[in-house]
Amino acid sequence: MNRPSTLAALACPRHLAMFGLMLIGISACSEAPLQEPLLRPVSWTTPAAAEAGAMRRISGTLVAPNRAPLAFELPGVVDSVAVEVGDTFTAGEPLATLEGRSFRLQVAQRRAELDEAQASLNLARQDFTRATRLLERGATSKAQHDAAASQAETAHSRLATARARLDIAEEDLADTMLIAPYDGELTARHIEPAQRVQPGQTALAIQGIDTTLEIEISVPETLVSDLEVGTTQYVDLPALSATASAEVIEIGRNAQTSTAYPVKLLMRQPPQRARPGMTAEVLLQATQSSSPADRLRIPATAFATDSANSRFALVLEPRDESYVVAKRGITISTVTGQHALVTEGLSSDDVIVERGLAFLSDGQRVTRLGDGPRRFNE
Repeated sequence: MNRPSTLAALACPRHLAMFGLMLIGISACSEAPLQEPLLRPVSWTTPAAAEAGAMRRISGTLVAPNRAPLAFELPGVVDSVAVEVGDTFTAGEPLATLEGRSFRLQVAQRRAELDEAQASLNLARQDFTRATRLLERGATSKAQHDAAASQAETAHSRLATARARLDIAEEDLADTMLIAPYDGELTARHIEPAQRVQPGQTALAIQGIDTTLEIEISVPETLVSDLEVGTTQYVDLPALSATASAEVIEIGRNAQTSTAYPVKLLMRQPPQRARPGMTAEVLLQATQSSSPADRLRIPATAFATDSANSRFALVLEPRDESYVVAKRGITISTVTGQHALVTEGLSSDDVIVERGLAFLSDGQRVTRLGDGPRRFNE
């Protein structure tokens, strides 16, 4: 009874149309392909051979090889200052003095004590000699002889003490004068007559008069490891519009400020009119332990530092129709401007991520910009 009614319902044109639409929808859903997820496109580059002779310009200061602050070793009142700033002097010349009356009196007292001790020693020796002769004749006891010997020893010790005190007093008197240790000129004066000074307080600053000059610079940590003592560098002196050569003579092992290391260069033949205190711009060229072909240049944005403070690059390795990001440790010798020089970890055949390393992870699949979109099946 129900079967004819059902067929009759299906035979209705309206129901037939709805049934056809359902069949078409089901067929369309079953035949539509699954879309593959899009991969992140990355900017990429390849390491290039570093140019030979790359330089860094680092500003420094000309200084005299011999320079020192001078100070009195004793407290006192300044009596005289014999030089003004810019004056020259010769080795051994007195530059300044303290009032020395009390020190001279001390020397006189110590000298008198020495004379007294010498006289006491002479008398004690005579008594010992007399006691020895009497002992030999049996005219005195052994105890009296030993007492005379002890007095002579005591007198000898007192003489040595008096002589040492006189030496100290004479040295103190000599220290009331600041003597030039070498030929030079005065660069700074910090004392005036009648001024009271303390031991170690800088009184004068001097520098030697030499035919050579030194340059002090601070070299970044990325460059100092490539420097060697004995190498020759070129120097510009802007104030004189002159150039010269200088030899690296010292490389500090401890960083000063901003992870920069002190380096000193020697100019054996400085230009005329070059003076300490002038600005010197050193065209610093690293001494490459390897040939330029073994050093690769990459953008400064193409490397990063991980939590272990190690530097790395992200290398793109082909994988099917895409690429996989592979983290690789590298060694960088120098960072100059927008580029870095790599000595280990990369080759010129590698393809690396150029920027955006912070947004990528080791093992991530990506595509290269310029290659077009790529897809992969999970």
